[in-house]
Amino acid sequence: MFAFVLLPVFVAPLHTDVSVPLDGIQHEAVLKSTGEKEVWIPRGTLLGFGCLVRDAPTNQTIALTPLSGSLTRTINGQLQFAVYRFTPMSEHILIVCVQPGPNPPVVPDVQIGPRVGTDRFGGTAGALVLVLGLLVAGAIATLVLIILFATRGPRRPLPQA
Repeated sequence: MFAFVLLPVFVAPLHTDVSVPLDGIQHEAVLKSTGEKEVWIPRGTLLGFGCLVRDAPTNQTIALTPLSGSLTRTINGQLQFAVYRFTPMSEHILIVCVQPGPNPPVVPDVQIGPRVGTDRFGGTAGALVLVLGLLVAGAIATLVLIILFATRGPRRPLPQA
């Protein structure tokens, strides 16, 4: 149960579907699924940077929901911040990300990965309560079975042929 409930909460921030350079050039990217995604920017990205995401088959713009930037992760020693959330229409997207200024600093790529599941089942605390509740229910069921087995009457012998 731990693996099914808690593991996605801890693994999602470490997973990346695709990396895109902050170069102002449109890139086609293939995502691993159409579930909600987050755009992660590296530390050192200038304020005022921006991304535009479109669905590749329809060329329709996909709305980006800004995040507070308080969700962070460290990948290969590089601190990253989640800045946008979006839901792709298909697994094929067109994305362009750019920094302001004539000579912006070179920073690592923007990363797109699955949305961190901190609000599923009420968040990490809710997932822990769910797992602990199931463990308690399993322990009670096991205790009841042990008591029933220990207090049952004697077995009847098998008929002899």
